[in-house]
Amino acid sequence: MKNIRLRIAGDGTLCVSAPMRTPISEVERVVVKNVEWIKKATAKTVAQRPTEIKREYYTDEKFLYLGAERTLVVAQGRREGVEIQDDYIFLTVAKLDDFDRKKKLLDKWYRTQTEQILSQRFYAQVERFRALFPDEYALKIRSMVGRWGSCMITKKTVTLNSKLIYADASLIDFVILHELCHFKYKNHDKDFYTLLSRLCPRHKECRKALTNKIIYYSH
Repeated sequence: MKNIRLRIAGDGTLCVSAPMRTPISEVERVVVKNVEWIKKATAKTVAQRPTEIKREYYTDEKFLYLGAERTLVVAQGRREGVEIQDDYIFLTVAKLDDFDRKKKLLDKWYRTQTEQILSQRFYAQVERFRALFPDEYALKIRSMVGRWGSCMITKKTVTLNSKLIYADASLIDFVILHELCHFKYKNHDKDFYTLLSRLCPRHKECRKALTNKIIYYSH
């Protein structure tokens, strides 16, 4: 970072980025100076946030997956598990009224899908642009607030937000390419965006889609 930057995350959290070795007193000064903007931006963000969905895990309930809502179909059976087919998610459970068990099964399925899909798409992009990114890169996946991805240049590691499982595949690829570009250009300068435009010509549209449709979705 070249300058101190303030932004409001989708959940209303104030996120502050600053150059290394910036005194805390200077960060506090900038925050106090912009307190009115912070209040207005926070109120606007929170007001636009979708109401949290209360889950009951019954047939015909909608669940978001890879940018589209899928219809849940719940059935009773001895062989418990979750499968997806077209626009439907099929959940088989021993007891139809066991809310906790249904939630546990679906949560586990989402975690598995998240690991598989984000990993597949990450390494596919690395291979696709191997000439630009010849090193070996590691991937971490975790829930994050205020950002879709991050990278540790010295450790050649990219971290992706687990909530990207709710986003369209093209948006996942955009986040991955954005982070990979940092291995060439650390800062968001002209060279960085020139490379990103080359690898992802629709990056402005993708950023806008993620910004305007922050995913506050809980399964």
